[in-house]
Amino acid sequence: LNSCLYVYYFGHFVATRNLQGEYSDVVPQMIRSLPVRQPDLSDAAERQRHDHLADLAEMMRILYENYQHATTSHDKKLIERQIAVTDNQIDQLVYELYGLTDREIRIVEEATK
Repeated sequence: LNSCLYVYYFGHFVATRNLQGEYSDVVPQMIRSLPVRQPDLSDAAERQRHDHLADLAEMMRILYENYQHATTSHDKKLIERQIAVTDNQIDQLVYELYGLTDREIRIVEEATK
């Protein structure tokens, strides 16, 4: 749900804006309306992608935890770079899972910069 694709989708198709241009509160119905692809875990390739995505999500959790405990600006910068790389890997895997074309990926990434 934290991938660029979902940020884009939520902002363009789910969230509503009030008259001041601010987004409304996120409610459970909004989250339930997001199209979440369910992998076929009996398929080896799908299982491998699922497991890889889960590993990346866990790595991201650990990186953010490490960032909270980092004491030097050097350490924080290093962790920020690792977070950016991991975040990009997650985005690429999500694009692959949903079968986005290069053009669609560019649209999503430009809109979520």
